[in-house]
Amino acid sequence: MTIGDTTVLYWAEKHDDICTFTISSLLGGQPLDEMPQNPDENINDIMSRIRTGKPIEGADLEEPFYVLGLAPNAARLSVRFFHRSTFGKVLDNITAHYKRLEIAGTGNTRERKYLTPYMLLKEIENPYSNKDTISPLLGGSLLRAILDNTDYPEALFSNAMLRTRATQDNKDKHIHKVTRGRAAIVRAYLIKNKKRTEEEVTVTLNEKRTDTPYVLGRLFSSLEGIQQTANPGINTTIKDRYFNAACATPSIAFPTLLKIASNHLAKIRKDRSGLAHYLEGEMTALLEAFRAITKENQRILVFSDSSYLMDCFRKKWYVKWQQNNWLNSKKEPVANREIWEELLPYLGRHDITFCRVKGHVDLDSPKTNAEKLYSTFLEWNGSQFSYDDFVHVVDMNNRADELANKGIDELR
Repeated sequence: MTIGDTTVLYWAEKHDDICTFTISSLLGGQPLDEMPQNPDENINDIMSRIRTGKPIEGADLEEPFYVLGLAPNAARLSVRFFHRSTFGKVLDNITAHYKRLEIAGTGNTRERKYLTPYMLLKEIENPYSNKDTISPLLGGSLLRAILDNTDYPEALFSNAMLRTRATQDNKDKHIHKVTRGRAAIVRAYLIKNKKRTEEEVTVTLNEKRTDTPYVLGRLFSSLEGIQQTANPGINTTIKDRYFNAACATPSIAFPTLLKIASNHLAKIRKDRSGLAHYLEGEMTALLEAFRAITKENQRILVFSDSSYLMDCFRKKWYVKWQQNNWLNSKKEPVANREIWEELLPYLGRHDITFCRVKGHVDLDSPKTNAEKLYSTFLEWNGSQFSYDDFVHVVDMNNRADELANKGIDELR
């Protein structure tokens, strides 16, 4: 296996074939002609066995395992590093590394779940350069940090941040300013090198986080979403023009971004007036559900396929409306105020969690990727839900749609 300018050799004293195959699968070191169609399946199987304590058939976790890194040096070879440990310890260290890299995916079916060392180095290369822009020493340093379970090279983090600031989105060339890989590098670095906890560096949305940088990041994402809703297919978003400024001088950038967002919201109201009627129906249904609960201090899970309604509660848009005497950012009266005023007191009477579910899903259709939909459901709402919970919620949501459509037909 080659990483940067370092050729990596590894072997075990016994059971060499199964041990080297396992490590090659985990680190992406298999020859191209032996690479499986979906490499993540092999890694998933190995990681699952490690987590559950199941043996890897044909291998001894206590047997000595060696890793040697060689690099060219003029007419000779130089030893970049030599690692001696047990096979089991190496597996534990690689597993811990992948755990730190865990981050929510984008939903792209071609996206790899596990980012191998080679893929991490590709994330920090200059996508516009035809030459290697990464230090050849970095590959060896990265691999040694993974195998020894030590701090990552500082150059890995600094290059990830540099590439995020310097790169601009280019859809034609599939180049992106913010990528899942770079975000994963930052997450792993903060956990390992800066001793941040898993709770501080969350994988998915954490609505309980109130620290300013995290909340501003959520706000920036919401503002970009509003812009894209108002201008479908837009090529250049606020991320392209204001991302660096929002990071460096948020007190200057965000007032400007909020003014831009108010214009986008006005456009949505003008171009998509039906959205207001749809929201009114969703709100009324939620209000009737709350009225049916007679006991106080109940723990309630609310599921809806209306991302707009969910955002109103999850992002607490209603707080700003109340502070502005029920005027929106355009100084116009908030639509459906009377329904909002009936709904909001229930937030204080119960422990309510608002969850999102994709609407109009037929899980029985052979064209439906149920596993992918379940994964998205967990990304939206957290990992506490089982697959059976997901199926039940989808069924109930479809049933609610059927009843709503029946009521509409009767009115007609």
